[in-house]
Amino acid sequence: MVEAAWVISGVPGPLRAFFMRIRDKRGKHVAAVATARKLAVIVWHMLTKDEEAARRS
Repeated sequence: MVEAAWVISGVPGPLRAFFMRIRDKRGKHVAAVATARKLAVIVWHMLTKDEEAARRS
């Protein structure tokens, strides 16, 4: 997940904005772990909320 967070840090979007905000306050390594955790929570919600219908369209 942390490797995915490093990739996200270079792609425009809300997760990059989150990464940049944390990076400026706490440093790049802490920001990568925080972004990885946020990404894991997003994936968990998608899996537990049965997002099957959204995947079909």
